[in-house]
Amino acid sequence: MDILRRSRDLKHILEYDWLSDVLVALKPGRLNYSVLLKRIQADAPFDPWSGRKAVIQPRSLARTLLRMVENGLIVRHEVQRTFPRSVSYELTRAGDDLLSELSALAGWAVRHDEVIAEARTRYRQRRGLVDDGSEAR
Repeated sequence: MDILRRSRDLKHILEYDWLSDVLVALKPGRLNYSVLLKRIQADAPFDPWSGRKAVIQPRSLARTLLRMVENGLIVRHEVQRTFPRSVSYELTRAGDDLLSELSALAGWAVRHDEVIAEARTRYRQRRGLVDDGSEAR
């Protein structure tokens, strides 16, 4: 029963789309908010689901950062004596550990890429779907 509760907690922590991008961007060290945003935007991958490059909006990043601070994955540093104020973020030990675990999961996905792609193709064919997920007419 404890594993079920923990897996639900983990699902809550991981639910934000940009969490892994933030973890990867902060791995080298502390970053100012604007630098972090630009780094994530520059490294944003092509999204095979939408068919275009993923784009992060500042508001979405702000929500993700707040959730990560709340969950102890990153630390927020604010210098109040500057204008505009300076805000930066860095990984905690828990955030660094999570990045290592996510890297292992990403490795699993790479090792099973063909199996997953074949299963998706079979599923779509059975459902009469075309490649973009819409129904064939």
